[in-house]
Parts: sequence; structure tokens; C-alpha cells
Amino acid sequence: MTSVEIWQENTFCFILNTNDASARIVAADALQNMYSNAENIFLRFGIGGIYGEISEVADSFVEAAIAARLSIHKNVSLYERRLVPDGNKGEHLDEAFSFLKEALQRGEETVANRVVAESISSLSDLSDSFLIFRFHTAKIISLLQEQFRREEIPFSREYLESLLDYHSNTEFSQKVTEAIAFLCRAVKERMENQDRQTRKCLLEYIKANFTRYDFSMDDVLARFDISQTYAMSILQQATNMTFAKYIAFLRMEEFKRLLIQTDRNVGDCVKAVGYNDAPSFMRKFKLQEGVTPSQFRAQHWR
Repeated sequence: MTSVEIWQENTFCFILNTNDASARIVAADALQNMYSNAENIFLRFGIGGIYGEISEVADSFVEAAIAARLSIHKNVSLYERRLVPDGNKGEHLDEAFSFLKEALQRGEETVANRVVAESISSLSDLSDSFLIFRFHTAKIISLLQEQFRREEIPFSREYLESLLDYHSNTEFSQKVTEAIAFLCRAVKERMENQDRQTRKCLLEYIKANFTRYDFSMDDVLARFDISQTYAMSILQQATNMTFAKYIAFLRMEEFKRLLIQTDRNVGDCVKAVGYNDAPSFMRKFKLQEGVTPSQFRAQHWR
């Protein structure tokens, strides 16, 4: 049997490492006898039992705390009920916490708050015990703490303790809502910074490689490990062009620069900007500019 930290003044909680009901009764009697002669000392004891798995020790502690709350001074109480009944409600909570984690990682404040509100409602349906509520909502605090670390947001022990210091469902909801708002703002800011950096690097990468004759969208996707939809969105917003049109635009502009600023022959200039079929490119050039490359050079030679 293990003594657990006092959860309230003059109150002790014990965990008995057995699910044998008779053994728990013997332990309860022993505790009662041990302190029966203590004068002017009012103590409460609660016993929680492990159900067979050491992983359930946390459940046992909460049971012991509840048992202590229900006990009379100088008496011992047992609390036999499981914390979460088998069935859909317990599974629903696990699903909700998983969904909350995903929402926090995406910085979706509205979704995260809705999940918390639904979780609080589900917990109210499970039990009217505030201790059971505190036990299960500790998972929400843990998820927030995990996300703070993931985003490298500094937080103090005092701040964490302040999140744990609540005395009603409403107070818990308020504290968590404030934490979620702060966290989601930080996540959104980080995502926006990453997005701006990705956009900048992607455009620079294209400008550094567009003259390769085999350069394609697949190169961009592999380089930045992003979806084609996202890459196309970046290009559309930055250039108002598709990938193919933007590459053609860059090559045409570079071809003009080579004609104007160098004395390389036209065929070499075509190859230098990534085209192998010089005749086809020069036909496109004339259609766009109204003159041949040679005429364009003569008009703009520097």
C-alpha cells in the first residue's frame, strides 16, 4: 500500500496494489484502527485500488481522492466505481483529445475551443465529480503544454501551475480558452512566416533554374516537399501565371537580355535560355514581338 500526497488538509489518499475487495477492506480497517485513538486530530483517508495494470495507477489515485472526500472524519472510505465506463463515451473523449491536438497543431482556434466545450459537456455527462473532471481535463493541459514546447514558446512553471489552478468547470474553460487563443496566434504567426519564406525561396529557385531545358514542376515539388496545388497557388499569387507560362516568360525576357547585352549568335542565345528547338522558339518570338530576333537586336543594341 502506498501513501499518496495529501490533496486537502488532513486528508490522506492510499493506493492498494490489488483489486481484491477483501484485501482493501482489511487495509481500511487497519487504517481506521491505527488512528482511532488520536485525539483532536481529524483525518480523512481514501483508498483506491489498481485494477490489474500499473498504467491505471492514476485512476486509482483519483478514486482514492474521491473516497477521501466522501469519508467522514477519522474514517476510511472505499470508492469502487471505475472512472470512465466502457462504451462510446470514453472512446468519444479519446477521439476529442486527438482532434484537439490536430487543431492546436494547425492553429485552428475556433475548432480547438469547440472541441474543449464538447469535451467539458461529455465529462459532465460522465460524472458530477469535480475530481474526475480535473483528472480528465489534465489531458487538455498536457496537450497545450506539448504544443507550447513544439512551437518553442517559452512558458514558466508558474504559468503551468496557473492553468491547473481552477475550481469550477467555467473557470477551467476560461483559462483554457485564453491559452488556446495565445497558442493559436503563435502557431498562425509561425505558419505565416514559414509560408512567406517558402514563397520567397520557391521564386528564387525558379529564377535560378529556369534556363535548364529539363526544368519542370516536379523539380520544384521535390526541392520544397510541397503539393502541386500549393506551388501553383504561390505562383498564381506572385506572378498571376501558371508554371509553364512563368517559365516561358522568364526565358523570353532572358533571351531579350542576351540579344541586347551580348554578341552571342541567336542560336546560342536560344539554347542558353533552355530551348533546343531554335526555329520553333524564333517563330514564337516573332509572333510575340512582331520582329525577328535579329531585327529586335538591331533595334535595341546597346
